[in-house]
Amino acid sequence: NQGVAQGGIVSTTSGKWYAMLFRDSGAVGRLPVLVPVHFENDFPVFGVDGDVEDKLLLEDTKPAHKYAPLYGDEDFSSLHNYWQWNHVPDDSRWKLLDHRLILQTGKICNNVTQAPNTLTQRMPYPGGVVTVTVDGSALSDGDIAGLCMLQSDYALAGITKENGNYFLVKLAKAGVADGEMNPKEDDSLPAVQEKILLSSAKVTLRARIDFTRMKDTAVFEWKQNGNWQTLAEPFSLYFKLDHFCGVRPGLFCYATKELGGQAAFSDFTMRKEETDE
Repeated sequence: NQGVAQGGIVSTTSGKWYAMLFRDSGAVGRLPVLVPVHFENDFPVFGVDGDVEDKLLLEDTKPAHKYAPLYGDEDFSSLHNYWQWNHVPDDSRWKLLDHRLILQTGKICNNVTQAPNTLTQRMPYPGGVVTVTVDGSALSDGDIAGLCMLQSDYALAGITKENGNYFLVKLAKAGVADGEMNPKEDDSLPAVQEKILLSSAKVTLRARIDFTRMKDTAVFEWKQNGNWQTLAEPFSLYFKLDHFCGVRPGLFCYATKELGGQAAFSDFTMRKEETDE
């Protein structure tokens, strides 16, 4: 009754049996679930009398093993293995330089779902805080670069350049994505939820994500004079079948008018936030 479905049955070296399944968990995606299995008349039975404990005490065959993290910070001296590109990357349009990630525009886009070379990683559960500094001094007119929460119903905070001026913008999917499998490409323009004239081309951005009990919200913030300021209203996040994965934070830079601009990203941090779930 908790959205658990699909998977397989495995045995351990000690002879115990478990079902490795997933649970639909809202915008964070589908989380792995381990369920004890026993056999009655040679037929696998999950749990006891239809119930399964919330937490299990498991044996560890390699207690000293250090597991690679699934998310984390980045100083951009190299890229950790927990990063993934949203598409097959164009390696001619990104590089690491002086502890910065440089993303160069490679395509004229209407929105962030069309942008090549968006660099993403998973979000922790039940929530997290993502922070990054963006330098847009080398953007071309019309370019947008920043931090997004990537899904078909996306939201982002970023720097854009217009007529030589720099603006901080909060953009989001206009309307609601249909979320169906095999969708058409989304070429719609985003809704502008907030726009602020900047005195500098460099800004530190933050997104606070809460998946607790499928609350599924993102609050975007920016740092001004040492203090964090909220951008627009909290954004509702979703898991939909067209992307078929949980919402991911992404670093992006795309052009709306001309190619050749670029942005630099530095000081990326990812912090898991515990809740009272």
